[in-house]
Amino acid sequence: MGNKLDYDYLVVAAGIQIDWTKVKGLKESIGKNGVCSNLLF
Repeated sequence: MGNKLDYDYLVVAAGIQIDWTKVKGLKESIGKNGVCSNLLF
């Protein structure tokens, strides 16, 4: 059931702000045709 993903570091950043408007067309594309983003400012 599922896959296992190993990693060396886990980064948790509290207080981040998502702003998809910084990249032209990103806001309109999120969730369509596999488009996703974790672009944070």
